[in-house]
Amino acid sequence: MQSQQIPNANISPQATMPNSLPTNIAPVDDPLAQLKDIHVPSDVNAWPLDWGWWALGAIIIGILYCLTRWVLNHIRFNKPRKQALALLEEIKPTDDDWPLALNGLLKRTALTYYDPQRVCALHGNAWYAFLLEKSSKAHDDIAQGFDLLAKNAYQKTPSESDFKRCSQAVKLWLLNARFEKAGKEAEKASSSSDTMEATNA
Repeated sequence: MQSQQIPNANISPQATMPNSLPTNIAPVDDPLAQLKDIHVPSDVNAWPLDWGWWALGAIIIGILYCLTRWVLNHIRFNKPRKQALALLEEIKPTDDDWPLALNGLLKRTALTYYDPQRVCALHGNAWYAFLLEKSSKAHDDIAQGFDLLAKNAYQKTPSESDFKRCSQAVKLWLLNARFEKAGKEAEKASSSSDTMEATNA
């Protein structure tokens, strides 16, 4: 009977391992190295603006320009009125010629806003009727004050008791008069005269 050979137990495990790894195995690439860097978007540039923004800017500038002109024209238009109201406060009942001063104040103000030729031609009742025609309200108070003003204008010594009502009437007229530019009224008068001449012809 043959005896079985027993492997040598003293053989080390390293003896059964290959001496070296195969050299033909390619190294595995790092997948993270294949990733590209994060692309940061470029900053948004406000210029050049689209045509819509240019149009909006032009509209805003136009509105501001028109509004500024309207405000300046309104201030310039009402400046004579404010000056007349300030001068009215300087007229006192103790002045000997206060009726003349009040009437002169009305005359200068009317010359500023209405046709000078028409205003200069008015006097007496026609003058006060013209003023009442241009007033928008408070006709009764203004008419009574103007009546007293006309009476005192022809007196040697004006009545101080009438001064308050007369000056109040002048103030009411200055505040409530429908003022126009002198050029507009002159154009109206010339157009009306041309129409009448054409009708008569």
